Amino acid sequence: MKKVAILGIGQTKIDEHWDKSLREIGGEAAFAALQDAGVEHVDALFVGNMLSPLIDGQNQLGTFCAEDQGGVDIA
Repeated sequence: MKKVAILGIGQTKIDEHWDKSLREIGGEAAFAALQDAGVEHVDALFVGNMLSPLIDGQNQLGTFCAEDQGGVDIA
């Protein structure tokens, strides 16, 4: 079995973000996670959000957010 490690985490501030796009909010969390881990590249991106399909009609948040993030490969 391959060993896996979580090196960093990131989260946006819990608040109302009416002036920001979903990409901006996701980008803030991704950048915070990269900074927390002290790395520039990751092998995987995991995104959680319970209301995005209902509110934005966007089910694939991982791919959606990863498109704009440097250092994240989309398989």
